[in-house]
Amino acid sequence: MSPLLKDFLIRIAVPFVAVAAVGFWLATKLIAIPGLQTFKVLNIVSISFDLVAVALLSHFLSNNPRYHAFVIGPVAENMMGVLIAIPVGMIVCVHFGPDGPSRDLVETITYSVGAYIMMAATFFIGNFVVAGEESVASRFAPDVRANLLGLFFLVGGLVIQLIAAVQDMYSK
Repeated sequence: MSPLLKDFLIRIAVPFVAVAAVGFWLATKLIAIPGLQTFKVLNIVSISFDLVAVALLSHFLSNNPRYHAFVIGPVAENMMGVLIAIPVGMIVCVHFGPDGPSRDLVETITYSVGAYIMMAATFFIGNFVVAGEESVASRFAPDVRANLLGLFFLVGGLVIQLIAAVQDMYSK
């Protein structure tokens, strides 16, 4: 096996499949819930985003350059992978997984919310956090990029929470 293929399998393929399996499992659990409501799922997603934001923004307590390098390197890359792989696993589940009382709603949530999260994560994290040679992120210092990653999750969680609150107001 070539070193490039081995590196691809270890760093990208195996983690992606593992996280997609988590998305598949989450979708099977949601599909089985009778009377599932969209705003309740959005509340869980937004709280998860806010927890990640708090963990990432807690670095204000320490100005460790190694922490910043870790956050904008492997953490940012893996977060982007997680935000893509979980919806992919859920998409696979709604098409090939078990049937249940909330299957249509989970499919709608997966395609609408999952697509927006995948696009936002790919654009924002790829352009402003993970630095390539000619990327916008290379213009920012590592601590600013770490703050931007935390800000992405904080604002994303708040926006999803607001959408859930509006949906809750109009629910029956």
